[in-house]
Amino acid sequence: HNFLSIAHKCLITGHTQNEGDSMHSCIEREKNGVLRSGPKYLPCQWIPVIRLAKKNGKPFIVQELDTSDVYDLKQLSEDLGNNLVETLQKRRSYGIK
Repeated sequence: HNFLSIAHKCLITGHTQNEGDSMHSCIEREKNGVLRSGPKYLPCQWIPVIRLAKKNGKPFIVQELDTSDVYDLKQLSEDLGNNLVETLQKRRSYGIK
């Protein structure tokens, strides 16, 4: 007898944990406390909140970004257009990865 068995496993929201979950939870708690004293209007106002959210050990490292650090990938895609697709197809046809 050949029986086909399929085990479908699903994650239940809130039943997983990783380092990011712990960090997010810590920042969320600090955020809720800070907002009691008034709203934050600028992204730069959140930097010290995030840095100081961790009560034990080293503070979280916050990498500040400037608008020059953000790239318009949609524009890049439009600029490359079919040229990128054609290049990749040619490379594959020659066996180049």
